[in-house]
Amino acid sequence: MFLHPLKNHAYPMKTRLFTPKTAALWLTLCGLFACAHAAQPTYPYANRFLWERGVPPIPAEGNGYLMGPASILFTVMGAEFLYGGERPDLFSRGGGFDMIYRYVGDTPDGAPMFEKTKQIPSAARKGKGLFHGEPFVLKDKDGKVHALGMMDKSNRIVDSVFNPKTSEFEEVGEVKMPKLPKDPRRLRFAAKLNDDGSVDMFFLCQAQTPKNPNPGDARLPEWMPYDSCGTSTQAAYFPYHYVMRARYPRLLSGEPSDLTMVSPKEKDIWMGVARMDCGVYLLGEDATLFVGTQQGNFKTYLWNKKTKTYEASLASDARGNALRHPNIGGNALLYPDKNGLVAGLISDGQGLVYYYPSLRKRDAKGSPLFGEPYPVVEKNVSLYFSPLATPTVIDWDGDGVQDILTGGAEGIVFFIKNVGTNAEPKFLSGVPVEAGGRPIKIEAGYSGSVQGTGEARWGYISPTAADWNGDGLPDLIVGDIRGEYRIYMNRGTKTQPKLDEGVPLYCDGLELKGRWRCGATTAILNGKRVLAI
Repeated sequence: MFLHPLKNHAYPMKTRLFTPKTAALWLTLCGLFACAHAAQPTYPYANRFLWERGVPPIPAEGNGYLMGPASILFTVMGAEFLYGGERPDLFSRGGGFDMIYRYVGDTPDGAPMFEKTKQIPSAARKGKGLFHGEPFVLKDKDGKVHALGMMDKSNRIVDSVFNPKTSEFEEVGEVKMPKLPKDPRRLRFAAKLNDDGSVDMFFLCQAQTPKNPNPGDARLPEWMPYDSCGTSTQAAYFPYHYVMRARYPRLLSGEPSDLTMVSPKEKDIWMGVARMDCGVYLLGEDATLFVGTQQGNFKTYLWNKKTKTYEASLASDARGNALRHPNIGGNALLYPDKNGLVAGLISDGQGLVYYYPSLRKRDAKGSPLFGEPYPVVEKNVSLYFSPLATPTVIDWDGDGVQDILTGGAEGIVFFIKNVGTNAEPKFLSGVPVEAGGRPIKIEAGYSGSVQGTGEARWGYISPTAADWNGDGLPDLIVGDIRGEYRIYMNRGTKTQPKLDEGVPLYCDGLELKGRWRCGATTAILNGKRVLAI
């Protein structure tokens, strides 16, 4: 087994990779890679469709997973009825663009399906700075769609109204932000319209956080994200956040008042927060505030009219277990029905966009309950690849044409089936590859990333398919963010792969360890199976 000769630093650019001592090793490595690639058949379409085109093909069925422009992050900004459909349309941001997606129907699972309608100018103040992050989109009682945004270099909130004729947001006013214990300009906020015309604005504030005396630099070889006991050197200095509410007399005008603590304590939400949203979950209730968190939970806050306080809970599944979004940094977008009640929760992050249908009930702890998440679908969309995708080409299901397997940032392996030919491929949308009866899902966890605990929810996996044991079936080798390599043995048939749960690869009795985020390649060299990482 061939191992990388250099020390496993966080980033190799600081290391002298080519010296007289390492020259022979590098030549061997290059030769091994050449043999590995020579041992695998190549097909003209692989280059043509995966690299030279610059954009992936349309799925064969015409519909695929919702995805924004070329971007690691795709952010939902609001859901409002624009085109007279049965369900709301979608405002989003990704790749530096704002986009409207028109609702066109539901999937068999009940998730909404959208069609990209038009790209619109960003909802930002022209010539006077930009909104920081994403604006908050909502509709007033007159049917006008507003985008509210905090300015990056002022203490103002700008109100813009969507003009359906020009498909632009046009600025109509601004107000001062309330005096908060902590400057929220670089954080998130949400808004709720009240029956009397007033507006509640919810602001995310950062709790007092101790300063890290040794922050370090993850780009340097001396970076130490964990101490000798394996404890994170950074986690104690990640900030906590809490939510506060201020009330404005109108949308959006007047002076803020009635500053109220929403969170039960200042150390309420750890590390980071994605999008917040407000909506009526059950008929007769006040609106519930939902907060998407960096680690994948959804915090909720419901106003108790008797106690005059907010009651905190976690959005949960049908069994009462707290939801944990599959992706890092999932935003909370409440998707309403025609009566204004929450029909479901849409959340994105670095990966697929998911829809959680509302079960329209709370458990004994007061948690709003949601069903299993299903991917949101887009009509006539390009073929979905994971953020930071790592595609490889192989005939995975034994039908004689080459398919695609790909990993990526979210830690899931997708099988993208080719229902065409090698010369003229037609791909179906990807489905997660299962092992041991459940989808492969790899994340760094508390101490698995060389960049520290802050990357706990990322996977950065790179799959390689090869017949490891010579039984004629393709097995799967996966490298990941941890620098580990696991093999998933195929116990199925040529046309119906069935993978065992993954087990580590070993070298000299130790679990094989390589560089983080790196895949492997394998080939038969001089009659022996070899691996290069």
